[in-house]
Amino acid sequence: QNFPQRHMFPEAGLAPPTNRVPGTPGETACLVIGGVEGYADVHGARLQDVYIHGGPLYGLHLIDASNVLITSCMIQFNRGKGVSIHSPDSGSSAITFIAGEIGQNGIVGLEAENVDNLLLMNVTIEGNMAGAGETEANGLIAIECNGVQLRGCHFEEATIGDDEDPVQAYQYALFDTCRGVVVESCTFQGGEDAE
Repeated sequence: QNFPQRHMFPEAGLAPPTNRVPGTPGETACLVIGGVEGYADVHGARLQDVYIHGGPLYGLHLIDASNVLITSCMIQFNRGKGVSIHSPDSGSSAITFIAGEIGQNGIVGLEAENVDNLLLMNVTIEGNMAGAGETEANGLIAIECNGVQLRGCHFEEATIGDDEDPVQAYQYALFDTCRGVVVESCTFQGGEDAE
């Protein structure tokens, strides 16, 4: 509040920039936390007891964000990914999810790329609609991340497709080129056997 908006966002006049992701015009989310090209990144944010649903491509989109705490949030029924964390510039770090649910999203529940220290503790991840192939996952995809920890999480309901042609997801979680992965006290509830 110390600076008028025109100083914070000179190209946009008095209006802040839209929630479009740099380099991908038109992609939108319910909530974006992070740097918009040419502006400062976000260092320190907290979401608690927030319901995020109905996002066109993402429910929650974190871009070059650090020290973000997301507690008891419901991220559900988004048409694309429930949560997307990516780091095109300075990188994202210290992203923590405690309790809550990431579920029933149109693609994967959570996708993180180039993140240091991602912690999911007591989070339920279920009913997302991705993961039919070997290089896909239903609940969590982590790419080039360091220090990913899943502690006390519950993964369930990975049947994708429609009622007439259901397909079991290939895997709940995929760690691609990640270091320091810890999975502790988690439940992975598989679907029913195919007949």
